[in-house]
Amino acid sequence: MDSAAYKKREIQKQEEMKSLSAEAKRKGIEEKEEEARESAERQAAEREREPARAKRRHFLLTDLGKDLMLHMLQVSAAVI
Repeated sequence: MDSAAYKKREIQKQEEMKSLSAEAKRKGIEEKEEEARESAERQAAEREREPARAKRRHFLLTDLGKDLMLHMLQVSAAVI
């Protein structure tokens, strides 16, 4: 009798461990999916911001180019 009850408890423990393991795997998969989704959202937002950054860089470089040309003209005028 004790032997049958012991075996039954062992089987229940094993089934419980299997269900806990399956639940942990499921949670791990869900977490990975959530991380992948968040990463994709961040990348999409980054791609949306990139044209604005490129435009700012273009204007910044244009302003620097204008300043450089003005400086070169002033230097050449001073030399002449």
